[in-house]
Amino acid sequence: MALASRWLPRSTANAITTGRVPRDLRQYVAFLQACGIDDESLAPWFRAWFKVFSRPSARDAANTLETLEASYDTLYTYLVVYLEETSPPEKDRQHLVGMVQKYAWESDWTVAPPDVARLIGPPHTHPGPERAPVVSYYQAAEPSRVIGSRTRAGQ
Repeated sequence: MALASRWLPRSTANAITTGRVPRDLRQYVAFLQACGIDDESLAPWFRAWFKVFSRPSARDAANTLETLEASYDTLYTYLVVYLEETSPPEKDRQHLVGMVQKYAWESDWTVAPPDVARLIGPPHTHPGPERAPVVSYYQAAEPSRVIGSRTRAGQ
């Protein structure tokens, strides 16, 4: 199964379809995308991942953002879910938001890259039972102005 410039080995796809959830988030995302789950629809899948494998630390989340090799929308969705599920300290939050902002600037855009901190908003002071929907830059922007690739540069 091809995904961008990566392949998901048949043995991995078979293992996943027979009940083994991969511990490697890259394989998990590759499988979901090969099944037709788009970037903006990954939020519930990331929440399920956190339930199965526990919530990662801020350091692990930063490592995931560096190594996921995914589109900006996938990284943004991961970040939003991570921030909702963990409520990290402000220093860690700013670092992670800065990482995704860096990827936004490295992406190929035909309009100005999004301001990730503005899209995510201020940290939540109390965890609520309701979750705001994950809104991508493309859903928030004018549809007529959004044209072009959403993948990180070099992919």
